[in-house]
Amino acid sequence: MSRLQILAGVLLVFVALATGCRETLNVGTVAIPTWDNAGSAFTVSVTVPGNARGGQQGNFVVNITGGTAPFEVTYAFNAGVTPRTTTRNISGRSDTLTVTFDDVSSDTPVSLTVTVKDANNRTGTRTRTFTLRPGAGPNTAPTLTATADNATCTVAVAVTDAEGDDVVVTPTVPAGFNAVGAQTAAGGSGTLTFTFAATDPVAGATGDITFAGDDGAGGTGSATATLNCAAATLAADALYAIPSTNTVTAGTPVTITVYSGDPANPFLYMAGVRVIAANTAGFTYVANSFNVGAPGGAAGDIDGIWSLLPVTPNGFLLPPDNFIQETDTNGQTAIDFNVTPIYPGTPDATYDLTTGSGALFNFQATFTTPGTYQLGFMQHDVVDNTYYQDHNLGPNYFWSDISNVHAGFNTTITVQ
Repeated sequence: MSRLQILAGVLLVFVALATGCRETLNVGTVAIPTWDNAGSAFTVSVTVPGNARGGQQGNFVVNITGGTAPFEVTYAFNAGVTPRTTTRNISGRSDTLTVTFDDVSSDTPVSLTVTVKDANNRTGTRTRTFTLRPGAGPNTAPTLTATADNATCTVAVAVTDAEGDDVVVTPTVPAGFNAVGAQTAAGGSGTLTFTFAATDPVAGATGDITFAGDDGAGGTGSATATLNCAAATLAADALYAIPSTNTVTAGTPVTITVYSGDPANPFLYMAGVRVIAANTAGFTYVANSFNVGAPGGAAGDIDGIWSLLPVTPNGFLLPPDNFIQETDTNGQTAIDFNVTPIYPGTPDATYDLTTGSGALFNFQATFTTPGTYQLGFMQHDVVDNTYYQDHNLGPNYFWSDISNVHAGFNTTITVQ
C-alpha cells in the first residue's frame, strides 16, 4: 500500500452572479469519475453559467469535502477572464473567486480547469466549458400589449424583452373579477392568455385589468385591457358551488358562493344545502364567514335570490356559527347550511318564489392538502341534506341537478 490515504472528494460549484440587478442563470452539475490513486479519490462537480456576459461579474465557488487542509485551489481559464490563472491557498473548505469577465464582441467559448491539491499533495481536476456572451449594456424594459376577448372572458398579453429575460406578468383585477395568478413569458417572448371570471357570474363583471411585467433585471412594463364578462345564465333547477378563485395556497381562505337556477317548485325556505369536497382536501369552514345571498355586505343582507321573493322578509333565521361543522361521510367532508326567511305573519302561497335565480349564500373555507378538488353537494345521508320547501314547510323539494358540473363554470379548486 502507498502512503497516500483516501481523499473523499472535491465539490466545485460555479455560480455566476451578474452585476447590478442582473440575475445570473446557472445550468448543469456534472461529477467527474472517481479514480483510485494509491487509495485516494476525488469527486469534483462543476456548475457553469448559462448567461455569462462580458463586463459583468461572476463568482466561482469551491466547496471541499475530505482531504487534509490547507488546500491549494487553481482556476485556469483559456479565455474570457484576466488573469487567465489564479491560485489561492485556503485553510477552510470553501473558496470564492470573483472575476469580471472580459468584454467580447461575439459569443466566446471559455474552458475552465480547476485543480485542488491538499496538504498531502493529492490532486483532483475537472474541465468544463461555457459560453461568454457580449455585454448586454443597459437593460431594456419589457413591452406588453393586452387584448381582451369578451366572448371568452380572456385577455391575451403579448410580451417582448430585448435581452431575452424571463418576464413575470401579474394581473391586477378590479372589484367584481376573480383574482388570477401571474404567468411567465420564458425568454421574454410570447403571448400569455389569462382567463377571468366574474365574482358573481350571474351579475357578470366589467372593468380595466392591468398587467405588470417584470424582467427580473430592473425593467418593468405594463398594459391595460377593458374586459366585459357577460352575466352567465344558470340552468333551471340546478345548484352551483363556485369558488371566488380556482387556485389557492394551502390554508388561505377562499369564498365559495352557492347559486340556484330557477327552481322547478315554489321556493321559500332553503331547508338545507350540504356542500362537499373530498375528505383528503382538508376542507374546513372559516368561522363567522356564512353570508346570506351574494358575497359582500352584512351576513343577513337581503340580496341574491332572496331579493326576488315576492314579499320581502324582515330578516333571516340562521344557525349559530358554531353549529356549522365539518362532517366526514362516504369519503367526503360535508358542511351543512340553511336559510330561513322571517315574516311577521304566516306566509301563504303569495310569499313563494315561482321564477328567479341567484345566490343562495356564500361562505369561506380553507384547504390544507395540495391537489385539485371538485366541489359538490350531497342530497341524502340518512336524512335529506340538500332540499327546499315552500310556505307549507313540506313536502321536501330537490334540485334536479346537484352535480355541480356545468359548462362554462369552473367549480374546482386547485390547492398549491
